[in-house]
Amino acid sequence: MNVDNTFSDNLAVFLSKRNYATGQWRGYRQKFEDNGIIFKVDYTSDMFSNVAGGIESNSVHLDNIDITSMTKWLKEFRSSSGSY
Repeated sequence: MNVDNTFSDNLAVFLSKRNYATGQWRGYRQKFEDNGIIFKVDYTSDMFSNVAGGIESNSVHLDNIDITSMTKWLKEFRSSSGSY
C-alpha cells in the first residue's frame, strides 16, 4: 500500500524553516522576548491499556496542554550571582 505523505512532508519542511510554530505574531513575540517574557506551549499525550487480566480490558487516552509564560529574571539573577 502506497501512502501519499505529501501534506505531512510539506508541513515538516514548512515548520523546519521557522523558529516558532506559530510565527512572530506580527512582531509582538520579539517585543515580549526583548522585555523578558517568553511563551511556551507543551503538549503531552499518554495512552494506557489493560490488554490482559483484571475485570475488563480497556484503553484510556489522556491529553495535556500546558501554556506557560516565563521571565528571564531568574537566568539574569543566577548569572549575576556567579552561578548558573
